[in-house]
Amino acid sequence: MDAGKTDLCGGGVRTPAHLPQGWWAGTIVALCATGMALVAAFISLSLSREYYSQAPYHYDSAAYRVDALEIYDALQSQGLKMAALLALGTKDSFDLLLRLLVVPDALQHRYGHMVILVPVMALFMVMTSLYVFRSTGRIAIALLCPATLFTYQLFYNAYWGIADYWKDNLATWLLGSALMAWLFSEDMRKRGWSIVAGLLLGMTAMQRTSGAVYAAVLLSPLFAWAVVVRCRAEGIRKGLLRTAAFLLPAVLLGALLLCMQAQQLYDYYFKGGYAYGTSADVLRFLLSGISPRLAQPVQNFFPGTEYGIGLAPLLLVPGYLLAFVAARGWSLRKEDINKTLWCALGLPLILIAASLYYYGAFALWPVLLVVFLATLLAHTSTSPLAHALTLVLALSIATGSVYAYHDHTSRNRAIVGRSAGYRTLLIELATLITDDPADPRPYATFFNETGAPFTNHARFDLGRKIGPPAVFITFHDQYFRRTFPGMTSDEIVASEMSRLESQPNAIAIAHADTAHLYQPTSDPIASAAILGFHHHLYNNPRWQIVNDLPSPFGPLLIYRLVPVTTGTPELAAPELAH
Repeated sequence: MDAGKTDLCGGGVRTPAHLPQGWWAGTIVALCATGMALVAAFISLSLSREYYSQAPYHYDSAAYRVDALEIYDALQSQGLKMAALLALGTKDSFDLLLRLLVVPDALQHRYGHMVILVPVMALFMVMTSLYVFRSTGRIAIALLCPATLFTYQLFYNAYWGIADYWKDNLATWLLGSALMAWLFSEDMRKRGWSIVAGLLLGMTAMQRTSGAVYAAVLLSPLFAWAVVVRCRAEGIRKGLLRTAAFLLPAVLLGALLLCMQAQQLYDYYFKGGYAYGTSADVLRFLLSGISPRLAQPVQNFFPGTEYGIGLAPLLLVPGYLLAFVAARGWSLRKEDINKTLWCALGLPLILIAASLYYYGAFALWPVLLVVFLATLLAHTSTSPLAHALTLVLALSIATGSVYAYHDHTSRNRAIVGRSAGYRTLLIELATLITDDPADPRPYATFFNETGAPFTNHARFDLGRKIGPPAVFITFHDQYFRRTFPGMTSDEIVASEMSRLESQPNAIAIAHADTAHLYQPTSDPIASAAILGFHHHLYNNPRWQIVNDLPSPFGPLLIYRLVPVTTGTPELAAPELAH
């Protein structure tokens, strides 16, 4: 090994003699990795645009876009200070705050989140590539490491992929970058990298609090070991100072988060909003994300046939095994491999042990596996198997990427095939409600949880601004309990309908009969409330039926609120089923 070579990225592993002279090679690696991220973004955006030209917006990402629109509207009407306070008070809002401060116009764009996500994703790809390159000096093997991401669903699945606005997507890249910075810090020996790692972890907490909790559990043993190593090597005082360099950024950002959102976070994670099950159900959930043949998807939760990682990543197994065999120099830095292996295996083990449904696992797990692969590849520079490893990985990535593309685009088409009618319905209703775009009608949709998707279609497809529904509708008891603490279903119905009927010219859309009414037996409050809302509409003379409408949910009726003196409804009210 040539002692005269520079050590890229401040790493402790000396670069081998065959490393190209100067920083130009490292720059090439960084630029290629950045280009890889741009290609991934282009693919994902193209597939997403095609998908949403035919399919409806789904609730979670649609609700996050509504948050962004509200912050943008606050910026326009109340100024930057009030908009920033609104962003800080919104759960999982790091990207919203960053967009507000840097590119505020991105808040009103359907794909505005990509302005933040793509640079962070590129950062992760650059860091993994340079981590491998600094030890091997091989450009090809360095770039193949992040290229394995193309065998997963992240860039192709229109429902879960990076182009859709799931908070977990950005949090995944932040956490992956934090892990890479931790590796570069060499157990906090490199203070600069320690600060970067702590800062990225704090950002992860602000972007997705649940992801930060899993990160804390995964990193706790690594952190404890690093503290021991630093105190033994440099003394307690200096070791604690290096520890503080890592902790301080994360603690400061975490404290800001708690100051602004403590009650909101408590309500979400402990009163309702987060999904808990049994260990067996969570195991089935994770396995079904690979293939439904491994386990039947858990009832009432997203089936893995559409939203999991799929089978394509299994084509990478030969590459991982060969990298494991080819890894040399374990006595020098073998703990890096052990750490990242723990992170890759620890995530599913933690979820199963704690009985937690974490949908972000399907985004985070691929990134953790790439970090693990990076530590393996970093030890293959002198192995006689290095060239064979490059070939095997390249072939695995090529075949896996093609398979993943066709697999997940077929899943996209499956969703479109069964939900295109719902999209048509939402656009028809949005057109009706905004027949006067300057003064949209107050409205309530009792046939489904349509609020955020409805708003998205009006804003992004029709270019019309529309507010949320005037009545809160959900099929989940925990959301009703959180929104109306201590109230019975009858009290909820009375309160919400009174509020709706205080708004002139209101419109309500409901089932024509209760035969098509969805009443979840596991959620008695929601079931009774949904039935109560329909009962009120059927029997209150203030609600006049003005039209009927076929839909994927069965026949719907459109009601208009009229003064009591107007008379009885034009159409006979349907008989209420019991």
